[in-house]
Amino acid sequence: MTDRLIVHCYNTGSVRPAWPTISSARAAHVYLLSETRLTKFGQSRFSRDLFQEQHAAAFGAPLPPFADDPLVAQYGGVACVVAPPFAPRPLYSHSSHWQKLYGTGRCAACFVPINSGRTSFLFVALYGYPSSVGHGGKAGAHRQTTQLAEQLLAVLAQFNSIPVVIGMDLNDDIMDIQPFAAALALGQYHDVGAQCVQGVPGHTYFSAGTSTRIDYCLCNSQAKALLHSFELVPLDQCPAPTSKHAVSYTHLRAHETSLHLVCRLLLE
Repeated sequence: MTDRLIVHCYNTGSVRPAWPTISSARAAHVYLLSETRLTKFGQSRFSRDLFQEQHAAAFGAPLPPFADDPLVAQYGGVACVVAPPFAPRPLYSHSSHWQKLYGTGRCAACFVPINSGRTSFLFVALYGYPSSVGHGGKAGAHRQTTQLAEQLLAVLAQFNSIPVVIGMDLNDDIMDIQPFAAALALGQYHDVGAQCVQGVPGHTYFSAGTSTRIDYCLCNSQAKALLHSFELVPLDQCPAPTSKHAVSYTHLRAHETSLHLVCRLLLE
């Protein structure tokens, strides 16, 4: 029996108002979301909303409220949302790397059982630090994003035997983030978009309006073996909102296009 699992990566620009548009398309089973902007109460409310749709989510650490709104943060936040018939199991770890990573509110991870529970995928949503909202400017944001990468890869090292997919709004060029660049060079992870976009060199990019963000979807070798296809879907064909303020500051390429990353996996 074959299960077809479709994964979408989105920057939502605030997930609660954006989610009805995203979910109404019923286009994916797993959504790796950044810029969710949820506080502790916001995560709880969104979880209840998802439960009504038989969806479930794993979140990064909740964020502080903004402007006296108990549900919404000013910026940041990540989530992995999983639709039926799949049921997620959030990643819990007592390792210091995971505790630091989770505490940033910029990483969420969950296991998704497949093949009648005989095996699982590990899905990760990662949100790099933008220099446009503090974080010590470009150099500070780059340093903190590099620390995120170090901590994430240290956590994932114990899961080398299972398929891992990382959806990232990195806010930086992945080849400038040394831990990721090394993992790609060693063949531990693969930029699936770079391999599936024909005639376009380099890695996976898209722009939103007049501003530009660099996004990536990485798979380890186990997940890459199950990859059926990877598509860049034009915005007018993929009903997902985009953030007008998501900007990258390094290595912007002339071949950037207005596209969303959509990873379609065939699981056997």
